[in-house]
Amino acid sequence: MNLRTSISRLLGAICVLSLLTCLFSLTGCSKKTETTYQPIESDRYAKLLALHDQAEPVLKLDDKTITWQEYCYYIAYHVAFVESSNGTVTDWNKTMIDDKTFGQYVLENAEKWVLYDAALEKGAAEQGVSLDAKDEKEIETQWNDAVKAAGSEEALLEDMSTYCCNKPLYLSMLRTRALSAKVYAAMYGEPSEDEDNSTAFEEQLDAWAKTVKVERLEDLSGLDL
Repeated sequence: MNLRTSISRLLGAICVLSLLTCLFSLTGCSKKTETTYQPIESDRYAKLLALHDQAEPVLKLDDKTITWQEYCYYIAYHVAFVESSNGTVTDWNKTMIDDKTFGQYVLENAEKWVLYDAALEKGAAEQGVSLDAKDEKEIETQWNDAVKAAGSEEALLEDMSTYCCNKPLYLSMLRTRALSAKVYAAMYGEPSEDEDNSTAFEEQLDAWAKTVKVERLEDLSGLDL
């Protein structure tokens, strides 16, 4: 397996283990499946990322601003997810499912996952949980392990950029994963194979998400993926 394929799977796993699908891993649920992410050319998303300044705010969730660079990663992830099942998509206006085009599916799910991040923060506040020094130390260890696997931090960052990702966003996703586990544990206790509360947690996330004030600062509906 080459470095690019490894990073692709790693980033996919980080994203998948965040929030909803994190629960399948936490509980050992038999629903968990493995997705194969195909390696991409180094400029696969370069044109997409170049459509806006990377620091440009494109979405506001309550008081939190989402930049184009952050949003672009979730778009890139869902493009990779769609193409892992359908092969390379050349027409993003083609209907995929439920009368939605491939492009609509990607953009709607990118926004949904960003929204769930904000919803999780509401849940953490409601449950009175937060990350502590021990969690941050574990996240630092996970980063160092990723650097070691890539050979160097420079190599890791270079391949991350291929997927519209960078170190702050990567660390943010690790924190989201850690926080989701703590919120889940506060609500249902430590996950086990005997009791799966993932559906209930998903429903609660949906409820929290509905309380998030969404302000779209840019019209991204017409993006040429």
